[in-house]
Amino acid sequence: MKTQHLSFAVVAALVAVAGCSSNSTKTGTAGSPSPSSSTPVAASSSSTSASTGPDTAATGTLTVWLQQDAKTGWPQLVAAATTAFNAKYPNVKVDVQYQNWTDHLTKFDTQLAAGTAPDVIEMGNTEMAKYMIDGAFTDLTADKGNFDDSANWLTGLANSAVLDGKTFGVPYYAGSRAVIYRSDLWSAAGASTTPATIDDLITGCTAVQAKATDPNFSAFYIPGKYWYMAMNFVYGAGGDIAKSDSSGKWTADLNSAEAQKGLSKFADMVKACSKAPIDTDESHPNEYLTLVKKQAAAILDAGWVPGTVTGPQNDAGTGGDPALTGKIATMTLPGFNAGTPMSAFLGGSDLAIPVSSKHKGWAETWMSTFIGSTSEKGLIAAGNLPNTTTLLDQAGTDPKLKPFADSAKNSWFTPAAKNWVSVEKQNVIPDMLVSILSGKASIDQATKTADSQIESLLNSAS
Repeated sequence: MKTQHLSFAVVAALVAVAGCSSNSTKTGTAGSPSPSSSTPVAASSSSTSASTGPDTAATGTLTVWLQQDAKTGWPQLVAAATTAFNAKYPNVKVDVQYQNWTDHLTKFDTQLAAGTAPDVIEMGNTEMAKYMIDGAFTDLTADKGNFDDSANWLTGLANSAVLDGKTFGVPYYAGSRAVIYRSDLWSAAGASTTPATIDDLITGCTAVQAKATDPNFSAFYIPGKYWYMAMNFVYGAGGDIAKSDSSGKWTADLNSAEAQKGLSKFADMVKACSKAPIDTDESHPNEYLTLVKKQAAAILDAGWVPGTVTGPQNDAGTGGDPALTGKIATMTLPGFNAGTPMSAFLGGSDLAIPVSSKHKGWAETWMSTFIGSTSEKGLIAAGNLPNTTTLLDQAGTDPKLKPFADSAKNSWFTPAAKNWVSVEKQNVIPDMLVSILSGKASIDQATKTADSQIESLLNSAS
C-alpha cells in the first residue's frame, strides 16, 4: 500500500485532466555543506527579506528528491519554488532529482547509510511511519507555523507525518476515491443519484441489480479483498483499526462495536450489490475495466478513472470505451448519517528533511514555497487535491474533482506503526474480509482473530 495510492488516486487523475505520464529516473547525492546550512528556518527563510536583500554569502547545493509526477505534471511549480528560493539565496544551487516510486526507498536507504541522503525527499504517506520511528527525519514541529495554512492541513494526510505528537514532514498533495457509476443504468432503474446515506445507496444499487440480465453483473463491483473500501465503513461508523497508548503499545480495534457495525454494513452492501469474486482485490483485474466491459454499474475508484473509462483503447486492450461518454458520473460515497460522507482513505505524498541534511534551513525555505498556497492552487489546476481543507473548496468547484474533494474532508489513515507493513504483507484485513463474506466466520469471530494478529505484529520487537 505505498505511494502508488497517491499516484493511483491523484497523479493518475492528472493523466485524465492534464495528460501526464511517468518517465526516466535521475539519481544523485546531497551537495556539500555551506556555512549557513544549519540555520533554522525561522532565521534562514524569514530573515532574508526585501529590507535585508538576498543572502549572497550562502553557497552550496540543496538536493531535492521528487517523484517523476512533478517532472511531467507540474514542472512549472518546481521551477517557481526554485526561483523564489534563489531570490533569497542566489548562490545556492537547487538540484532537483526525479525518482521512481518502485525503487526510491532502496536508493534512499543506501544514501542514508552513507550519510549522503538528499536534503528534501518526497515520501508516500504510507512510507513515513518506519522512517519517523527510526529517527530518519528532522523534527519540524516548532517550524510548522512557517508553512502556509498549516492549521488546516488535511487531517488524514498531515497525520501520516506525525509521531508522538511531533511533526516530521509536511503534506504535499492528496488523493481520495469516490463512486463512479453508469448514470444511464442508474436512471433506468429509478435509483437515486444523490443518496443521502449509505442505506439509500444500497437501496439504489439493489434496484439496479434487479434490472440486470447477466447473473455475473454487479450493480456495484466490490471485490471481497477491497480492504480500503471496507475500512471506510469501519471509520465511518466510528471505529478504528488500531490505537496506541502513551507507552507505544498497540491495541487493535476491529472487534469494537463501532468497527463491527461498519463491517456489517459493508457486508450488507456486498451481498446486495456485488457479484465480484470475494477472493480478489480491486486491482485483479483493475476494477475500472468492469465499467468498460459493461460488467458493472458502479465502482469506488480514483479521480482519473472517468477519463480512462471513456477514453480510447490502448495497444494492450486495457483502455476505455468512447461510447460511454456522457454515461459516466461520480458521487461521494455517502455515510451513515445524511450530510456526512463516508470516511475515505487518503492517499498522498509528504515532504521530509533527512536528519543527515546539513541544509535544513534551506530545505524548509524551498519547501515552504513549493507547498505554499499559490503552488497548491497550481496543483489543483493540474487535477490534484490540495493539502488543506481551505483549498479543497476550490478543488470542489471543478465538477470532476468535487466528489473526490468532498470525500477527502472526512479521511482516515493507517496506524502510524513501524510494523504496519507486516500487517499488509500478511494480508490480515483482506483475509478477515474473505472469512466474513464467505461465511466461514462471524464478524465477531473474524475481527477477534484479526485483532489478535494485528496486535502481535504491531507490538513485535522485530
